[in-house]
Amino acid sequence: MKIKNERGYTELEIMAKAEYSDFCSFANQLQEKLSITFINKVDDFDGLYWTFNYNNFIIVLAYNVFLGIAVYPYNGIHVSESENLNVEKFAEVLTEYQLI
Repeated sequence: MKIKNERGYTELEIMAKAEYSDFCSFANQLQEKLSITFINKVDDFDGLYWTFNYNNFIIVLAYNVFLGIAVYPYNGIHVSESENLNVEKFAEVLTEYQLI
C-alpha cells in the first residue's frame, strides 16, 4: 500500500497492477471482515467506483484497468482535512486486519 497526496486529497494505492478479480476479492474482504456496505456502485468502461460509509464519511473504492485499485475520499479535490485523516485511519484498519 502506498499513501499519496499528489492530487490535493489522500489516496491509498492498494494495488497498482490489478485485475478485475483482484478488485472483487478486495471488495468482498471489506464486506466480510469490516462489515462494509457499498451504497453506490458505478461500473464504467475501464473502471469501477464503489462508495461506502466509514466513520460518517463517504469513501470511494476505485478500480481502473490502467491504475489498479485505490481508496480515496468521495469529495476529491474539495475534500476537508478530516476526510483525508479518515482515509489515513482506514489505511491503519486495513493493515490491522491484514487486508493490504
